[in-house]
Amino acid sequence: METETFQQILDTKKLRVPGFSANQPHMWKDVDGSWRGWLYEVSKSLAGDLGAELEIVETTWGNSIIELQQNRLDLILGTTPTPERLMVMDVSSGMYKTRLAVTARPGLAVETWEDLNKPEIKISCDVGTVHEHMARRLCPNAEIIALKSVEEAALAVRSRRADAHCIFWTSSRRSTLNDPGIGETIVPKPIFFSSSNIGMRRERDKTWRDFMNGWIDYARGAGIIQVAYLNAMQSIGIDPQEALQGIEF
Repeated sequence: METETFQQILDTKKLRVPGFSANQPHMWKDVDGSWRGWLYEVSKSLAGDLGAELEIVETTWGNSIIELQQNRLDLILGTTPTPERLMVMDVSSGMYKTRLAVTARPGLAVETWEDLNKPEIKISCDVGTVHEHMARRLCPNAEIIALKSVEEAALAVRSRRADAHCIFWTSSRRSTLNDPGIGETIVPKPIFFSSSNIGMRRERDKTWRDFMNGWIDYARGAGIIQVAYLNAMQSIGIDPQEALQGIEF
């Protein structure tokens, strides 16, 4: 019988989390090979509270759920719940909520989602994500261009193949900060949110999920998640006060 995750961590004294090498400000590998980002800092705090060594398993968002199911990972921090994901894994309570935004090309007037819900408007997004799901739901009359990655979807706006990129506020703001010519970060009204949670392997014993739900409450109350997140924002040039326009803890 396979050992359940919580007991396995206690036995091995290791906490295995995914490492996303180029996912600023969430998690990235620096030029010296060290890991940075709020996901990394929160993982360190969690490992310390478990009395475990933190083990980073370098992977991609696309492969992380498979690796979780194959017991190569113990959790996935920063998971956005979707009906599809909820069918294959357990998901914790939320760590924070982030606003759905668009990166709008220069000159595109956007105040509401209806401003984008027009046949002549082209909206890019990365395929199979919450971004694509929300773009299709909120703007059924627009032309949706689903591409393989966030980077490709952003490039579509830069090259003017798309008028707007549907993405969460943090990623949009990072794009417009790094490349002001791409356009403007806008949060259309009405405002929609998505929560950032922790994904875990589905098990009959819910001890690991219950522990993580309790730990998230503790970490939010102690400011561990908020401080790590705002520090990561500041490290890439986003003022913490500005970041609070797009995030709710």
